[in-house]
Amino acid sequence: MYKMKKEDNKMTRSKTIFVEANNGGIQLYVGPGNSIGTAKTAEALNELINKNNLSGSVHFGSSMDFASEYGFKNNDGAMKLWDQLEELRG
Repeated sequence: MYKMKKEDNKMTRSKTIFVEANNGGIQLYVGPGNSIGTAKTAEALNELINKNNLSGSVHFGSSMDFASEYGFKNNDGAMKLWDQLEELRG
């Protein structure tokens, strides 16, 4: 299980965050079925996380392993995008 770091000096809501590949981007959910948005770049994902003050446990859906079925060029495309987000967030 992955834990998303919260940024210093920001109030956060700690919930389970579900991550899915969708249409060549990554879609985030707070709790099951509660979509907060989709982003196609690490910068846009970071903005989505910050805008919604997210922290908590992160669970990856199977679409992250089969990303080519969800608009990515390769199956590892969604995880590469997530890795870019992790680098950006430090």
